[in-house]
Amino acid sequence: MPLPTPRGKKPVALHTRVLRLVLSGLSYDALHGVGNFVLMLLLYRPLCRALQMAKKQLRV
Repeated sequence: MPLPTPRGKKPVALHTRVLRLVLSGLSYDALHGVGNFVLMLLLYRPLCRALQMAKKQLRV
């Protein structure tokens, strides 16, 4: 059973709707990836130092 469409508009095929949905999320995914990369550039050394100190304290 096809999905209802507003009056006067042609129905859109399912694969077209899926493609639109995927493409609409790409900008979020790209920004999320760039944000993670920048965050790791800023926090890599302090995080490594903190983990090394914790490792020494735990004698692992």
